[in-house]
Amino acid sequence: MKDVHLTRAREHIAPIITCVAAAVFGIVSLTYPFGRDQGEYAAFADAVLKGLVPYRDVVNVKPPLAAVVHAVSLVLLGRSMTSIRILDLGWTIATSLAIYAFCHRAYRRRWAGVVAGLFYSYTYYLFHFAHTAQADGWLNLPVTLAMLATVVAVEPAGRRESTRLGLGCLVAGGCVAIAMLFKYTMGLILVTCGVFLFLKIPRDSARQAVGCFISGFMIPMVLAVGLLGATSALPAFIESQFTIVPGYALVRTFRSPTVDLATMALFLLANPGRGLAGPFAVARLYTMLPSVFKRGKCIGGGEWARSSDRLVLLWLVAAFASLYAQGKFFNYHFLPLLPPLSIMAAQSLLRYLRPPWIRINNSGPRSALVILVALGLVVPTSYPARFAEAFALVTGAESLREYWKTSQFEYWELRESDSPGFSLRGQLALVDYLQGQTDPTDTLFIWGSEPLIYFLTGRRIVSRHITIYAVASAWAPEEWRRELIDELLASPPVVFIVVHKDHNPSALGHNKDSYTTFLEFPALYEFVDQYYEFEAAIDRFDIYRLRAD
Repeated sequence: MKDVHLTRAREHIAPIITCVAAAVFGIVSLTYPFGRDQGEYAAFADAVLKGLVPYRDVVNVKPPLAAVVHAVSLVLLGRSMTSIRILDLGWTIATSLAIYAFCHRAYRRRWAGVVAGLFYSYTYYLFHFAHTAQADGWLNLPVTLAMLATVVAVEPAGRRESTRLGLGCLVAGGCVAIAMLFKYTMGLILVTCGVFLFLKIPRDSARQAVGCFISGFMIPMVLAVGLLGATSALPAFIESQFTIVPGYALVRTFRSPTVDLATMALFLLANPGRGLAGPFAVARLYTMLPSVFKRGKCIGGGEWARSSDRLVLLWLVAAFASLYAQGKFFNYHFLPLLPPLSIMAAQSLLRYLRPPWIRINNSGPRSALVILVALGLVVPTSYPARFAEAFALVTGAESLREYWKTSQFEYWELRESDSPGFSLRGQLALVDYLQGQTDPTDTLFIWGSEPLIYFLTGRRIVSRHITIYAVASAWAPEEWRRELIDELLASPPVVFIVVHKDHNPSALGHNKDSYTTFLEFPALYEFVDQYYEFEAAIDRFDIYRLRAD
């Protein structure tokens, strides 16, 4: 009886280590503020929570689930920039645990799952504050669960084989749909699951598998369409997706496929910290390819491990294809690569740390080995400095607001610019000014790409355009520009703000900042000139106040 309890306790050690490691790595993120994207999602979610109709009353060109996650964090964890970080930490722990479960089920190797989960959380939280709490990271959870459900569906025959196949395909299809509602390009995972199921499922079960997979895929999609329709948001959603998204998708950061591929390779092999899993994954790829094509021995052994290798390889290809299809190569666009790379890196690392002539059969030494590897990964990176910063904040040696005003929370969108395209320090200075010089019921309009200001001030919006992406981009519809002027004339905001030096060529399709596009928009310039007077300049923001007459 004692041996049974000991065995069960050992079985629980592995997932516990996975969760604890993710929590330790992720705790540094709880001090992070919003970046530009998080500010846009939060402003959109906040407006919807106040009663506005999504997409109709406030424009967003992204799929809906990222904003839903932000709304959930605001409702459950409070209206602050920390709430999404807490939710993101829980989400990352769940993703690491899903990666562990996948490895345990696909390779029958519990400790490979621990190391893979550790690699994932370790690498994820080395990303910049603006690149975490993003849709590209959140979709890793449903994608990993889709892969796990696919493995469960095609496991070797046993009891209730038909039920397992149907349920696995149903869950896999549903998870793929959820991933697509975060990011459309992850629909490529449909191909991954489809190819794998085609290779593994007997013909007499194919109809059941296809039916369950399609049914699972349709359930979240139908629910999403139904909710958008019930809130009167569906027509505006369709309009925004077909009006703005195609133009945005055609803007590529690099023009040459060679440069694109070189960028991806450099990320994997030469990017300090974030690319550390890359060399291990490449080493695994070297041994995986012969196995996939039935030459050589699988790590883990057996035909089942060989099939799992194929699934992981297809997963990696789909993630690369999604990255390449987007064409922007923002750092957070690499996040969907992390689960398959982490799984490959773990397999490779365990192979080299545990050669055939060394036998480690006890969970204690294995745990110690995992801890030593974790320390070896942490010490050369930025983690020690981040832990020190977090400790200073917890002990009161530095205030959170002063910490947010440091230069590490700035980044350039245009390298040729003489100032950062995003600066939290400047936005906080503007927020302080507005909270002191305006009433909570006053209205506000910002001609720029900084919707975070709406969220931080809590001031009411007067236009559905909370960013200039839909009205100042290279593909902006002229009728939307006229619509903006009509909205402003119908309800002139008390304060009108024009932003300088917020270049965002990847989103706008040109290198002009908001002030330049303001000067090139005659109707808007005349509106401000006629009804407003200049009040102050705070950092990169020109503040105009509505004339009393």
